[in-house]
Amino acid sequence: MVMKCSKCELDTPNDAHYKVNLNGALNAREKVGGIGVVVRNATGDVMGALASPYVGVSDPLLIEAFAAVKALEFAWDIWVFIRYILKRKGNEAAHRLARFGLGLMQELVWVEGYPQIIHDVIHADVRQVS
Repeated sequence: MVMKCSKCELDTPNDAHYKVNLNGALNAREKVGGIGVVVRNATGDVMGALASPYVGVSDPLLIEAFAAVKALEFAWDIWVFIRYILKRKGNEAAHRLARFGLGLMQELVWVEGYPQIIHDVIHADVRQVS
C-alpha cells in the first residue's frame, strides 16, 4: 500500500510500516540524472539508502518517475511495507543522495546504514522524532 503524505516534515510510520523518501536530480545540459532513496523505520532509523546515476535523461519529470520506480523496487528488495513516499520538501537526505548520484558511475546501496553525506540530516530528523 502506498499513500501520498500531505505533511512535509518528518512523519514517522507506525511499528509495522516503513517510510520511503525519494528524489531525483538532473543535469539537463549533460543529460545525467541522479536518484536518491532513504528507507526509515518507526524510530527514524535508516533501514537502507540508495544513490544511483541515470545517463541519457534530460526531462525532470522522467528522472522523478525513475526515482519513484527505483524507490519501490528498492523497498521491495529489502522487504519493507511502504506507508509514505515523500518528495522534495522535508526530504533533504534523499535529495542529497540524488545529487550525489549525478556523479556516480554505478548504483550504490547501503543496507541498515547510510553514507556520511546525509549523516547530519538523519541525526537531525531522529532528534526531531525523539
